[in-house]
Amino acid sequence: MDSNIVNKKQSMQILIISQYFPPDITAAAFRSYDMAKLLSKNGHEVHVITARPHRTIAKGTEFNEIELEGVEVFRSKIMKLGSGGIINYLKHYISFMLTSIWQGFKQRLHGWKPDIIWASSPPLFVGLSGCFLSKLLRCPMVLDVRDIWPDSAVAAGQISSDGIAYRIGKLMEKYIYKKAEHISCVAEPMREYILTQTDRPVSIVYNGVLEQSENTEVLDKFVTSNAEKEILYAGNLGRVQQIDLLIRGYAELVSEGHMKDWVIRLLGDGAMTEQLKVLIQQLGIEDKVFIEPVVTHPQCQRRLENSDLLFISLRPEKILEITIPSKVFDYMLAARPILAGICGQGKEILNSTGSNVCYKPGELEELKEGLKKATSQCGQLTTSAYKNRKLVLSKFTRQESLKALTNIFNTL
Repeated sequence: MDSNIVNKKQSMQILIISQYFPPDITAAAFRSYDMAKLLSKNGHEVHVITARPHRTIAKGTEFNEIELEGVEVFRSKIMKLGSGGIINYLKHYISFMLTSIWQGFKQRLHGWKPDIIWASSPPLFVGLSGCFLSKLLRCPMVLDVRDIWPDSAVAAGQISSDGIAYRIGKLMEKYIYKKAEHISCVAEPMREYILTQTDRPVSIVYNGVLEQSENTEVLDKFVTSNAEKEILYAGNLGRVQQIDLLIRGYAELVSEGHMKDWVIRLLGDGAMTEQLKVLIQQLGIEDKVFIEPVVTHPQCQRRLENSDLLFISLRPEKILEITIPSKVFDYMLAARPILAGICGQGKEILNSTGSNVCYKPGELEELKEGLKKATSQCGQLTTSAYKNRKLVLSKFTRQESLKALTNIFNTL
């Protein structure tokens, strides 16, 4: 067989639809960015349809477009989320669905047609966009599921489980699962759940880390006082993350005479930022708990590596137990001990190295015991925390995820 024919068969034209993409600083944006970059490096032609930035480093400023060799990025206008609320959320999501469909149609008018579509959800409206373009462009769609909607929206307090938005969302969920040729997801329990909702094939494409950083940005070492040790949380300061529970538990321990040499630094922003600032002031621990601005992804990774203890938690909701927060892998790459209030496969991964402390999420007393254990044994945990990095680089890399995703595409 002619080698040119083989190469032609191996090379695909891939359309990625993702509402979030750098300079957005969400986990969804990093996932789509890394996979687009790796697909391109493996000889595929990749187009990305995404929205104008949603959550960036510098709010309210113009952004510089991300340049990726072999990847074309098309930005769609989107209605601003504003102050939140179900109506604003719907306008926000539906506007991207409509403009992304138009972007896909324009590409076809200009002579470009994908071999396959990878639509990254949530929100579910991205899946609807993928369904429409799949039919319009006559190519299969693979639906990528990072969180189960609309149930995760209920867990985040965005909608009510007994409201019309939830009922419509469940209908949308079943419809999109049915229309997808294949479904990718980020955890084994999530795969098991989706298989109860559809007869479509479901495969796991884990979140993960790049095997090696290709970023050449010069980063200054973050230095703290020698007299203080640091608990660091980096990410979204939202309702699901229960950072308020961490602050309350820490404040109680301090008042009881514990953790005098420890401080907490919260690196990020979100819906709960202002409430957390008020809580810190009310508890009188402004000199012990600090909220700091968002930084770039490489800078964040350096901050993780220079901290003494990393923190992650999720609200105790069943639907949140079937996913693995992407933060688990970023934290493990930093080779630092982790205090985690999560369940499911993410907890199993953290426990497997013996370098981390897990507690029952949502329980204040459990969190306080976890804090005391993690801080009192910090030296021992730090010594073995290289196992975190070793595990994540051996099993949970973007490169391994690329193999899984490419296998899906090849079957179609």
